[in-house]
Amino acid sequence: MRFRPIHVVMTAALIVLVPLCVFSQGLYWESKTTAGRGEWTSKSYYMPKMFKIVSGEGNEEMLFRLDQEKVYRMNPSQKTYTEMTFDELENSAKSMQSKMDARKKEMEERLKQMPEAQRKQMERMLPGMMGGTEPVTVKNTGERRTISGFSCTKYVATQGEREVVVLWTTTDVQGLDQMKKDMGDFAKRMAVLNPVGKAMYEAMEQAGGFTIEADMGTSVSTVVTKVDHRSIPDSEFTVPAGYTKVQPETPLEGKEPN
Repeated sequence: MRFRPIHVVMTAALIVLVPLCVFSQGLYWESKTTAGRGEWTSKSYYMPKMFKIVSGEGNEEMLFRLDQEKVYRMNPSQKTYTEMTFDELENSAKSMQSKMDARKKEMEERLKQMPEAQRKQMERMLPGMMGGTEPVTVKNTGERRTISGFSCTKYVATQGEREVVVLWTTTDVQGLDQMKKDMGDFAKRMAVLNPVGKAMYEAMEQAGGFTIEADMGTSVSTVVTKVDHRSIPDSEFTVPAGYTKVQPETPLEGKEPN
């Protein structure tokens, strides 16, 4: 089995994680994500300082322990798991960012040598590489529709001239904000894993509410299909007995799915 790249998984996780800041009790929800030609469903579990995602048919699980400052990635079919601290994830992200900055500089030099029409075309094709430093702004369009039984309002987030994400949020899901600081700090910290994740967090923080649907162009779309308040046992947030710890193949990149 091949894991999806962790930056894709983390971005999808942020889509449904940020709204959970409002809950002090347990929450279970289901969602469907499409990315390119791939599509998978997720079952997610939340209790204060503990968060778990089960992707697909249970063939991949990610466990976020805020109390331990660790992320676990489990492979149930092979009964193996990887473990990384938040610090290790951040250090890996910084290393990758340095490589991306070098690639960006190289690309900018190449663009200078291109005819103006070709250069502008390339800049439009590579917005993530050539931009992404502008602040994210969010506009409430006033458009409303019902998604998964929730009354939602449409928000459009932009960064410069580039559309970052379209969000459909609801105020129908009520709760307390006791966990807002803990989960907000976690989302900010994990957002450094990739520029898309950072922009996503900023957009969702401005929009507020509970995000039921998030669309990033035609590349990634996540829709929450079910939300259920429930108390979840601690055992749900631990690596099962009998699993063997292995080293991550590539902390930030992983492997593409079959």
